[in-house]
Amino acid sequence: MAIDPKKINLAEVIEAIEGPLVISDCIFNKRSCLFSGKCKARKCFSMVQSKMHEMLHKTYISDLALHYR
Repeated sequence: MAIDPKKINLAEVIEAIEGPLVISDCIFNKRSCLFSGKCKARKCFSMVQSKMHEMLHKTYISDLALHYR
């Protein structure tokens, strides 16, 4: 690898391949759904999105190598 695995987090890898990771469009764009303003799931999706984002940004390729030998 051209870059040290300790400097590449999973979010960077996944987003380079798949693009931005979004659980649901309504989290960032209320106009994407007619029910977005009243939806109880939207708040939950937002929290899950935040946790997923946090976890992927703090997990590095080198971490995977250590855990899956």
